[in-house]
Amino acid sequence: MVDFQKVVSRFGVAAKAKLTNPGATGEPEDQLRAPLETLFGDLAELCGLKRKWLAAVGESSLSTLKTRPDYAITLRKVLVGYVEVKAPGKGADPQSRSALGLLVGAGLVWSKGRGGGSGVTCGARG
Repeated sequence: MVDFQKVVSRFGVAAKAKLTNPGATGEPEDQLRAPLETLFGDLAELCGLKRKWLAAVGESSLSTLKTRPDYAITLRKVLVGYVEVKAPGKGADPQSRSALGLLVGAGLVWSKGRGGGSGVTCGARG
C-alpha cells in the first residue's frame, strides 16, 4: 500500500527529472504529462481503486465552454472530471475557468474550479 506522501514525492521526483534534464529541453507543461498520468494512477490506487479503471484522455474538447482541458478523466468508462495543466510558475487560477469539476494544476498547486468561477486552492509550492 502506498501513502499520499510517497505518491506526491514520486510525482515530484519524476517531474523534476524531466524539467531539469540538461541533455534536452521541451515545453515545461508537456514535461508534466507522464508524471501526472502516473500520479493519477497512484492516487486511484491510494483511494482503493484499480489503476486500470482510470483513464486520462488527452486534449478533450468541451465545445459548449469553448475550451480544451489537457485531460478528461474517466473512471470505469464514466466521465468524472477534467484536468487543466499549467507549466510551473504559470499559476493555477480557478477564477479563469467556470466549468464544474475542472482541476487546474501548476506543479503541486491545485485549484478546483467551481461554477461561477470561484475556487479552492490547495497544495504546496517549491
